[in-house]
Amino acid sequence: MVESIFPNQWNGLLKNVGKWEGSFTRMDLDGKVLEDMPTLVQIEALGENTVRQVNRYYHPDNSLKSEKEYIITSLSQGLLFFENGAFSQGSMQLAPFAEFGGEFGLIHENRRLRLVLLYNNDNQFSRFTLIREQLAEGGAQPSASLSVDALLGEWEGEAVQLDQNHFDRQTYSTRLVVKKEGSRIVQNIQAGTFQMTSSAEIVGSRLDFGKVQVRLLAGGASCVCPTIAEIGKPFFLEIGWLIAPDLRQRITRNFNGKGEWTGVTLITERKTGLG
Repeated sequence: MVESIFPNQWNGLLKNVGKWEGSFTRMDLDGKVLEDMPTLVQIEALGENTVRQVNRYYHPDNSLKSEKEYIITSLSQGLLFFENGAFSQGSMQLAPFAEFGGEFGLIHENRRLRLVLLYNNDNQFSRFTLIREQLAEGGAQPSASLSVDALLGEWEGEAVQLDQNHFDRQTYSTRLVVKKEGSRIVQNIQAGTFQMTSSAEIVGSRLDFGKVQVRLLAGGASCVCPTIAEIGKPFFLEIGWLIAPDLRQRITRNFNGKGEWTGVTLITERKTGLG
């Protein structure tokens, strides 16, 4: 179903208001932790169409390392929010000799999960930062590290797709079946009228689909990205979050064959059967 509406982006931003305690975890391509920094992100509405965000970064002993403040009165062109507060922002065009990537945010009750995926000037995937947060005094229980076994089974859900021009909103049903066959996994994806089957080799906490890699991370997180971003055919960047054993969210940032950003898709799915 397609609707010609203008999503209320500002209300999506306001869903993120609060004091978010967490950590910024910078990792290399093998998932090795390079830095794990406690953080406090405070987002508050100051009035109509004005939001203040203060990011505080701490040393391991909880002494303040640095602080950054932002006053937000408008939203950037490369940023889209969903009604529940989930968002994606980042590069609008893949280009040679330029850094490329994006930030993704998912939100559920009093928890947030964010991931920053970055490519170097040669368009090679180079590094990522995992950000796990909860509202101060929220009492949230963090998700465990994501495993292959946790993904096995049948997942059914709904996708909401926002076009980058902010006017087109499309919804459609999804179905994902993930099975394990020896040292590989096989998945069948149905999204609206689209259907595809693919398989990957299980390499530790990584699923190797060839030119595309899936990394299974702490906090129930995952990321999907091509090892090299190339112009010539459509591609996407994606993060996922296993919120509960039977509940998962995914958000994708979509690009066409010219390397142009076309929009963002949020998928909410529940496990309906075992693998």
